[in-house]
Amino acid sequence: MILNTLIECLLWLGAIYLITNFLIQRDKIKLDATIVELKKERKTRKNFYNDLVKSYDNHKETISEHRKTIEIYGEYVEKSNEIIERLNDKIKQLEGEDSER
Repeated sequence: MILNTLIECLLWLGAIYLITNFLIQRDKIKLDATIVELKKERKTRKNFYNDLVKSYDNHKETISEHRKTIEIYGEYVEKSNEIIERLNDKIKQLEGEDSER
């Protein structure tokens, strides 16, 4: 009787161990799959971040080039204004000479 109870207990413990081991292995597989997905997502986010940084650097460089171009055009505008002032002065001078005659 005690031997039968002991054998029954051992069978139940074996069954519990097998079920528990199965559940642990199943959860481990799910966990490994989740880790793989998270690594993929991390790599994707890292690539996205690197692309953003490159894009920002390119925009910064483009803005710098535009500023240089604006400075050059500003110099041309200043020179053009000086030429226009000289031409206006010359026109006034010629108009003054014409009115004296």
